[in-house]
Amino acid sequence: MPTAEERKTAAQAKAWGGQAREHYDPCYHEACDRIDNVNREVLNHYMRALAGTLAHFATSTEQLR
Repeated sequence: MPTAEERKTAAQAKAWGGQAREHYDPCYHEACDRIDNVNREVLNHYMRALAGTLAHFATSTEQLR
């Protein structure tokens, strides 16, 4: 998984947007790194995945191995 400081390849920029050779997150640890820059659609996607995983394990009757 790439870090925020790494630069995108041309293939990554095509797949995820942005420009090749730019940082994944140019605001990472900069003055523009604010909560209003959060992509709420992506955050919602990951929160649903996390909630589903948590619900699975919370309701599972399987024993841990």
